[in-house]
Amino acid sequence: MRGALYSLLTVSVLSLGLVACGSSSEDDGGGGQAGSAGAAGSAGAAGQAGAAGQGGAGGGTEPPVVDFACPGGTVLQEGANTLEVGGFTRTFFVDFPTNTARPAGVVFSWHGYGDTAPNFHGALSLDPDADPEQPVIIVTPEDTKMQPTGNPQGLGWDIRAGKPGDDNREFPLFEGVLGCLKAQRSVDTARVYSLGFSAGSVLTALLASRYPQLIAATVNASGAWMNDPEETKLVKVITVAWSWPDLDPADRGNVLLTHGGSTDVVGLGSITVFNLEDSAQAAFPFLARNQRTVIDCSHQGGHTLHPELSAAQLVKYLTAHRYGAPSPFADGTLTGYPASCSVRLP
Repeated sequence: MRGALYSLLTVSVLSLGLVACGSSSEDDGGGGQAGSAGAAGSAGAAGQAGAAGQGGAGGGTEPPVVDFACPGGTVLQEGANTLEVGGFTRTFFVDFPTNTARPAGVVFSWHGYGDTAPNFHGALSLDPDADPEQPVIIVTPEDTKMQPTGNPQGLGWDIRAGKPGDDNREFPLFEGVLGCLKAQRSVDTARVYSLGFSAGSVLTALLASRYPQLIAATVNASGAWMNDPEETKLVKVITVAWSWPDLDPADRGNVLLTHGGSTDVVGLGSITVFNLEDSAQAAFPFLARNQRTVIDCSHQGGHTLHPELSAAQLVKYLTAHRYGAPSPFADGTLTGYPASCSVRLP
């Protein structure tokens, strides 16, 4: 069912010098990839965390306060949009739900290194009405083509630095889009989510670390948490000065993590730079120590999306969570997911 999706997600990054090292079945089109996960990030334009919550995901009932500004008063439309923010003209797709009777959540969807927003948007086809009772606005941004070498250092996305005071290109975009949506639409700020593949998954982890009192749940496909010392040790060849906020166990959080087995790696030529399967195995104890409830979905497809998880399931996983409320999976029960998925409680 998802073969066509994988074909669309397949992206060649040979010209960029960083390639995914996968199985032969992926090389001949049997699997796909939406860009390669990154071992490097960058410093860009500054972003300020302007959201205040009412405690962690397990406590508090009031929605987070979002007081981000809408740059230039830009009115967001269905389809392609641009926003002047952080010194860049950023482009992204917006998909609005048909159900306007209820305030909408917001899902940010970040593509992999070497991919593009049009390709990822069309291939993944996230449905704003996948959960009819919990409509969401889907936002699919385009990266700024940052490279793993040079200054500033990046991997499509700006994923190296994200502590308060660090420059970062993605935070102003994230805040600006939320600011415009909040000003122009009925938005449920307790239902803000992030989903990413590969380098986009690393960015999702960074956003969840920087905005823990805003992002209710994430989908992390073949990514990493670079505030985990055990995961940063796994980066080879490229030297990166990571500067990420620590995860705070008091903030709790919810993660669906997919990983593709021994061939879920990215490399420089024939050299493995980062093994994402090893990263996932290191992430589990790290996330448990930090009180994250994790749905672990493994597969053997290499550096690609999980072949048994549909786009609708990913959206429904996110919309099952609300900031300030416990995860519906906190009792360890998991139904309606592939057998390869299980619950890992903190």
